[in-house]
Amino acid sequence: TSQTMEEQRKRRIEIESYKRFSQSIIWNLMMRFYDEQGEKAWADGIVPHFVSSNAFIGKAYAKLIYGYIMDLCSTKSTSTSRSKSKSKSNNDESGNCTEDDVYYIVEVGGGTGKLCFYILKALEEMKQINFPFDKIVYVLTDFTQSNISFWKQHSSLSKYVNGGQLDFCQFEAVNDE
Repeated sequence: TSQTMEEQRKRRIEIESYKRFSQSIIWNLMMRFYDEQGEKAWADGIVPHFVSSNAFIGKAYAKLIYGYIMDLCSTKSTSTSRSKSKSKSNNDESGNCTEDDVYYIVEVGGGTGKLCFYILKALEEMKQINFPFDKIVYVLTDFTQSNISFWKQHSSLSKYVNGGQLDFCQFEAVNDE
């Protein structure tokens, strides 16, 4: 027997009334799942991730980061006057950027850390075109300590940790400030 849409709607069971997603039963189940599974959620293929964590997307994000930092550094302050002499001050070529500047990139919900790896790898390759890779600090975050522990032990990330380009932080967007 085929039921009409109205009959199907009437038979639905409401699990909980309307509320913010971050306060829902599904949210709590999802948080518990990722906390318990850790990186295995991706490694075992339970959670699809190729579309957001591959070399192509990593390079695309790296190009955006490169463009943003280059634009930031080439923006001239309207209040500074430039000398007519040929000598260059520290700020003539770098716009608003100085040698002491550090550029922080924060990834929220880093999962396996793959996207971070691909972005850092692509940014490192941009050193050839005068990208200030040594001034980058990529902060990889997740709400669960199990993912952070996994990153700290991952050999592909260790070179960036040792070089000062990668740091880790536990962060839960709903509860942390």
